[in-house]
Order: sequence, then structure tokens, then C-alpha cells
Amino acid sequence: MGVAMALEGSYRHLPVNVEKSAAKFRAWIADPDYCVLVAMHDGKVIGFVIGFVASHDFHDGLGAWDKLFYLRPEARGSGYAYRLYRAFRQWAAAKGALDVWPGVSTADGKAVQFYQRMGLEAVGVLFRDPLSDNAEVATSQLASQGQQPEAPCG
Repeated sequence: MGVAMALEGSYRHLPVNVEKSAAKFRAWIADPDYCVLVAMHDGKVIGFVIGFVASHDFHDGLGAWDKLFYLRPEARGSGYAYRLYRAFRQWAAAKGALDVWPGVSTADGKAVQFYQRMGLEAVGVLFRDPLSDNAEVATSQLASQGQQPEAPCG
């Protein structure tokens, strides 16, 4: 499912390292400052949210951030994303976070609408500045793995 998320999102121009991703998931599961929540339907994983609590940079309070949040396309609009977010929010509050900072790194606008419907305030925008030399290396890696590179961000 992580590969599907990577290929659908804003990072689809980069090669996916499945072993590295699996190791990161295992580390997040073991870290008490991280929360890993999974949505299941008919015995299958259909979505997940991974987030963490950390100190804010400019004051002593804690904040919560999502690292990854994904729901399979066929499960969107079913209420699972809402339940995953609410459970993450509840976990963050129990850990002492003052606020939750979910990010959106896809360009389709549906994730933004999802958070707006729940009353969250948009406070910034994520930008990408491709470094052409490095992007060419990533494209070469994709080709050597038999993957087709896509145009970055749409």
C-alpha cells in the first residue's frame, strides 16, 4: 500500500525503495512518540495514518504532525479517513499535544477539502523545487528498475 501511496502522490517521480519503507514502518511502530493507525475492511488494510508528537520549535508545548496518511481510492468517501484522523487527534491529545498539523502533499485538492469539511484552518502551502540534476538521477533509477517516471506534481 505504501508503494501505491508513493506512486499516486507528489513523490511519484522518485523510485520507491520497498525495503527502506518497510524498515521505516517498523521503526515508527516501535517508537512511543509515533502513532500508527490502520483501517481494515473485510480483513484487508484499506488505509493508515502515521504521525508523531514533538516539541514545537518556538515554545515549550507539544504539537502533533502526520507523517503519512493514505486511504485506498475505493475506500475514499466511506468515513474511514474521518475515523482515522479523529483517532490520531485523540491520540495526540492524550500525549499532551496542543494542536495537530496535518499536511497535504498531493495536488488534487480532495485532501484539502477533507480537512476543511472538518473545520481545520489552512495555514500554509507546500512547495517543491526540483533540482534538475538530482531529478535526472532519480529518473535513471526508475528506468533501471523498470518503472515509468511520471511528470512531477501533475
